[in-house]
Amino acid sequence: MEAELLTNGFRNVCPNVSIIRDESEAQYVIFASGACPGFLCHYYITLYDKQGKVVFATDKHTGKNAVNAFCQFMKTQK
Repeated sequence: MEAELLTNGFRNVCPNVSIIRDESEAQYVIFASGACPGFLCHYYITLYDKQGKVVFATDKHTGKNAVNAFCQFMKTQK
């Protein structure tokens, strides 16, 4: 459920980022998840390049902050 919220956040906050399901056509592969073990939530986003190298990772307490950090990173990419 949390990953779906993050995905919707990508569409709303990063309109220049396209999310596709076919990994072979993607420039990056993203892993997004969220967990609330107790009262404090963590939203994780990890971005991998085509070679499997981590190029970005974040762990924020709100999904919005995680997506914003991701979008800021993507704006620096060409």
